[in-house]
Amino acid sequence: MERGARRNWLIGAIFPFLVTLVIWACTAIWLVFASGDNISFTSNLRSQLRADYGVDGILRSIRTLRLSLFEDLLRDLGLRVDLPNTLGDLFQGPAAAAPAPDLVGSPSFSATPGQAVFATYTPTLTPLPSSPPPPAATSTQAPSPTEVPALPSPTTKPMQVSPILECVVNNRDGTFTAHFGYENPNVFSVEIPIGPDNYLSPAPDDRGQPGTFQPGRTSGFPSAGFTVTFSGRSLKWNLNGLTAYASKSSSTCGPGPSEPDTTDTQPPQILGAVLNPAPGAMEACTVSVSASGLHVFDPNYSAGLKIVKLKYKVVGYTDYIYSDPLVLESGGFTPNGDWAGYYAGTIDLCIDSGWSSPAPDVFHVELWAKAADHAGNWGYVLLGEYTFPATCGSAGDDD
Repeated sequence: MERGARRNWLIGAIFPFLVTLVIWACTAIWLVFASGDNISFTSNLRSQLRADYGVDGILRSIRTLRLSLFEDLLRDLGLRVDLPNTLGDLFQGPAAAAPAPDLVGSPSFSATPGQAVFATYTPTLTPLPSSPPPPAATSTQAPSPTEVPALPSPTTKPMQVSPILECVVNNRDGTFTAHFGYENPNVFSVEIPIGPDNYLSPAPDDRGQPGTFQPGRTSGFPSAGFTVTFSGRSLKWNLNGLTAYASKSSSTCGPGPSEPDTTDTQPPQILGAVLNPAPGAMEACTVSVSASGLHVFDPNYSAGLKIVKLKYKVVGYTDYIYSDPLVLESGGFTPNGDWAGYYAGTIDLCIDSGWSSPAPDVFHVELWAKAADHAGNWGYVLLGEYTFPATCGSAGDDD
């Protein structure tokens, strides 16, 4: 009975100790694995954790801890830490820092056995040097407008070049000459090649117009950009969407600096003709006279001949009687600006039988030529005199 009671007491005393020991061992194992697995450092950092645990009785307190852990952590974060100068801020209490070399040359820390270590660490951080600032751009003074003309920006669209009709010249031969110019509002030249954006109509498209346009405006007539001779119908210069029109009714060009006055103030000159029959005595009372090679000259500047006629009168009896207009056989404007032409036509000279002529007198008939130019100037000339017998009238009748 006594042995059984003693056994029960021994079991009752040892069992709680064994339970406590098992619980303590499991807790220690769990803390070791938990402290090793839950560190959020990289595997490279954890490989450098070299905590040196010394035996200090039952308490097993930490005696020495290498500090490479903190330095590696801060280096991974991109910071620099001067650990030897900040050990006093890392831990509180009677601790002594002593250099202890290891694989990475980190200092070590010793603590008094049996003392729990708790510390608030505020490291002194030195930022890593940033990238060096880019070198300053070298300043280059822009050229003045008088030295180098401004050039268009690659993204800037040049202003439109405008085609201009300066004036039109009447060539007096059924043709006209248009004088064209242009205005480039840009401070640089503009290229517009002959083609869809630079052509004349009607065809041909290329009639000598420029493809390169200098800044500014052309000087006008007579030094325009280019000239085109045309028939007088509408002529168009199409340039980058703009159009200049020319026709025979466009503004007439004024005289150039070295050109003479273009006002026609002189009358035409009639220089003779071939008459058939020739002037002289006629036997019949009615005669048809033809004139050929009637030479008419209108000096420079000539506006051109408008009309040429023959006319006659019976002296003392009638005013002038005119023929139909004569026909231009040949001639026209000359290179000097004159007009020289040859005309032909006929006229009937007739004595009225009712006229009384004192006997033995005859009837006198004067044949003239008359020419007028487009400026309203008239020219006259006596071509010859014809005589008709007194018997052509009633004067020869006896009572």
